[in-house]
Amino acid sequence: MQLKLKLRVGDLMKERGITEGEMWKRSGVARNSVRALMRGQVTRLDVKSLERIADVLGVRPVELFDEVEGVPGQSVPRLAHV
Repeated sequence: MQLKLKLRVGDLMKERGITEGEMWKRSGVARNSVRALMRGQVTRLDVKSLERIADVLGVRPVELFDEVEGVPGQSVPRLAHV
């Protein structure tokens, strides 16, 4: 079974006025990976990278996810901001 994750990285960066270049410099995550995360074109995720991006954005890593698909009979909606 394969899970499909939808990330909010691009939306959160836009809300906070953080550019792609600024994100990769501050997070240490490769530019191509940041670009892919922004566009939702990621096929593999590195937890450490997500933690660093969340830190730059000032959110918990779980807040980077919009929804999860692929669990039989379920779609997990975006988590509420706490």
